[in-house]
Amino acid sequence: MAGVRIAVVMNIGITAIAAYIGAGGLGTFISRGITQTDIRQLLTGAVCVSILALLSDYLLLRLQRLLTPPGLKLSVS
Repeated sequence: MAGVRIAVVMNIGITAIAAYIGAGGLGTFISRGITQTDIRQLLTGAVCVSILALLSDYLLLRLQRLLTPPGLKLSVS
């Protein structure tokens, strides 16, 4: 489950790069902010991507703890 958490958070961060190939998404704010030197657009995209990654990591952590058998809960951090 920890591997799934890592993969999900990495994919959220990497999808911001998809805007550079025309796929859109939150990366559009980041790329426009860089090209137009608009710090507000850049921060909007970066903060939204960060919040999405942190929220998904937290929710998957809760799921990981829920799915961990009672005998193994002591070794899970």
